[in-house]
Amino acid sequence: MMFSPLLPVADVTPATLQAREEKRGHEETFIADRLPTRRLDETPFLWYGSDIPSMHRDGTLTPTAEELRMQIAATPLPVREIPSADPVARARDMRVSLLARKYEGLSTVEDDARLAILTARLRKLAPRVTAADIDNLTTMVAELEQVSANLDEIRSKFGLT
Repeated sequence: MMFSPLLPVADVTPATLQAREEKRGHEETFIADRLPTRRLDETPFLWYGSDIPSMHRDGTLTPTAEELRMQIAATPLPVREIPSADPVARARDMRVSLLARKYEGLSTVEDDARLAILTARLRKLAPRVTAADIDNLTTMVAELEQVSANLDEIRSKFGLT
């Protein structure tokens, strides 16, 4: 086989092969004097969604924040009455819907008053500590004192005090 003098002979020494292997995967693509392109997994993509109408709406500009607030205030959201036989569940569900409105920034003074009323009603209907819980605690304390007295008696009997 003869080599043509017009074709360059590739350098295939072990050092150049090693250098090529080290470069592999780190190449950058240059396109017409632009910066190197990034790989797809390095490219930041942004997504934005909004309920605000587009910039031109029938030839007018987008409404200001004050106009949007007035539109929201003009259309109050109804508090959904959830039918339930259990008064605790009904009060809890109504309170949750009012809390959702409060933290969305859509609540009114009346909604805040309703929230306070429902919170007080829930505390009466389903207290965190009930009378039965207090009775159980007093029974447990009495049993604990009895066990402690028995231990003191055993210690004194065997002289372990």
